[in-house]
Amino acid sequence: MINALYDCFINLEKMSSGDEDERKLCKYGDSCYQKNPQHHRRFKHPKRKTEDIVENVGKKIKTETCFSEKVTEDCENVIITDIPQDSLNGSAQDDSSAFIDISTIEDIKDKIETVFLVKMPNDFFSFFDFCESLDKENPKQALIAAGLSLVGPFDLITQDFLKIDQTAALQHYRYFYDPPEFQTVLKCDDKNLLHYGYFRDDPKEEPVFVASNEANVDCTLNIISENLFSAVDIHLEKRKKKVDPFKKMKIQKIQEALHIWSSKNGFSLDSLSKKMRGRRSKVVAKTFHGAGMVVPYDKKTEVGYRELKENDVTLKKMFKSLVEAETEEERKLLWGKLQPVLTYANIANDECDFGTGLELGVNRNKREAGGVLFLFHNDLASVIKAWKFVNDQIMVFDIVKGEKIHSFIVAYGPNENSFMKNGRK
Repeated sequence: MINALYDCFINLEKMSSGDEDERKLCKYGDSCYQKNPQHHRRFKHPKRKTEDIVENVGKKIKTETCFSEKVTEDCENVIITDIPQDSLNGSAQDDSSAFIDISTIEDIKDKIETVFLVKMPNDFFSFFDFCESLDKENPKQALIAAGLSLVGPFDLITQDFLKIDQTAALQHYRYFYDPPEFQTVLKCDDKNLLHYGYFRDDPKEEPVFVASNEANVDCTLNIISENLFSAVDIHLEKRKKKVDPFKKMKIQKIQEALHIWSSKNGFSLDSLSKKMRGRRSKVVAKTFHGAGMVVPYDKKTEVGYRELKENDVTLKKMFKSLVEAETEEERKLLWGKLQPVLTYANIANDECDFGTGLELGVNRNKREAGGVLFLFHNDLASVIKAWKFVNDQIMVFDIVKGEKIHSFIVAYGPNENSFMKNGRK
């Protein structure tokens, strides 16, 4: 994925250096598909839409080198606490064009899909009905005895909005370590910022499981179960062991009601479903967060993914050392060791093994690796811009085959995640 914006980065680097571009104009113009560095050093190409987006992102990023102490401070100060309840409204300074009108959308399922760009599973809506049966006036706090509150897309059910800030919506209740595939729907009142959410391999499909993360601990995603009822049942069982007898009685009452509701409506309380077992064989990489990564992969042709040049243990050490480096010389040395990993991922992207670049991007989302975002070495800045761009937008790229141009969309944003292809000719 990083390499998909290679042409953009070359132009960005020349702009940042202030040098006049003396290269000859490529005769193929914006239809050129060459990725060879030698070709791009000799010829310049017209800007594409993706370049303008990356350029705008680049202007917002400071390319200053940060020392280890500053990096650590920045990592610790990243906001991982609760997002204000009115975050769906954005702020007064936000561009009005970023708001979408949902006043005419009556069906709540369509409204949520319009705002969050994904369809919610049946257990999501049934779970809200269950909570409403417990507390008609305030269903979002129906599980407060167990320390849980309904958040995220549930806010769209309980609050009336005429307009929604799309950007704010895609960041709504997104914690520091939450990967794009993860969508928070429940939060806990504990100090570790425990929260539960749906995990999707494909934004067009239903979630593959419910997982949890403790944002004040690390990036680990704990796979819980296939639906919310089972996940909450497991949470209630654990919670009963930690509270006093009075609270335990309240939790027991909620749990009994949950068992009746789930049985009546056909929601399994098993922690491991057939669907989850089937996913195991499709996982191509474990990833730092532990939930694994599933991407389109052809076993016959072995196209779609290849392993990174370094294993997870080595890569974690490399990220950690780079973040903790105290001098520019030390950073350059460590960066030199990391460069082959990025180059290898770029080569994989060129050969349609896009899962490799995705894995590298996902793996940066760890406490040791998080500080890498603040180390703005010129080369690394390009990678950061690419990751940020892919993380926040839907990237369109063209593959030229004969006389036809095939356009593909790779969605890897807050809710548009993993790989989503649209074949357009």
